[in-house]
Amino acid sequence: MELDAILDNLSDEEQIELLELLEEEENYRNTHLLYEFTPYSKQREFIDAGHDYPERCFMAGNQLGKSFTGAAEVAFHLTGRYPGTKGYPADGKYGGEWKGKRFYEPVVFWIGGETNETVTKTTQRILCGRIEENDEPGYGSIPKEDIISWKKSPFFPNLVDHLLVKHHTPEGVEDGISICYFKPYSQGRARWQGDTIHGVWFDEEPPYSIYGEGLTRTNKY
Repeated sequence: MELDAILDNLSDEEQIELLELLEEEENYRNTHLLYEFTPYSKQREFIDAGHDYPERCFMAGNQLGKSFTGAAEVAFHLTGRYPGTKGYPADGKYGGEWKGKRFYEPVVFWIGGETNETVTKTTQRILCGRIEENDEPGYGSIPKEDIISWKKSPFFPNLVDHLLVKHHTPEGVEDGISICYFKPYSQGRARWQGDTIHGVWFDEEPPYSIYGEGLTRTNKY
């Protein structure tokens, strides 16, 4: 039945209540895209391979979900809300338990991309939503309720420097803070040196020097 037909059979108060409920539902979906993610076979194969392989490459055609697969996996690591844990909602659409790489502590992740502009329009948009439209993150793969705070980068309008994200145990209990940094390759190799981190997501192929730095930073994990 069309919404207009349903509304015609309701009182004014019932119409307002229904529209408010529909608005709340839409807002929840827009700020919890992670729980809408249902990986198809190749996406699931890529994710599951993380259990055994420290490096993975997902190659596919355009608009086939490569970037969202990366963003979803990063969001699961940042929050600890892996499918099959108590932190993942019962009505989530992943389908089955998480079989990929798993961390049992708050994590630090670096997100790479070619330039300030491409990071803003690709990896950051998928993880955080469109900052230029929403004035805040929380409309991408990282659930809004788990974003504690964020800081803009001084290098480019609407580019996020980093996010602080709530991390949860398999029992769904908050146990610390994960950090997600955005690092365009164009900012240079020096920005990729120094830290020990849990993981790196290169959405586009990086220069070899930056690839090497990123790999070295993750040797501990």
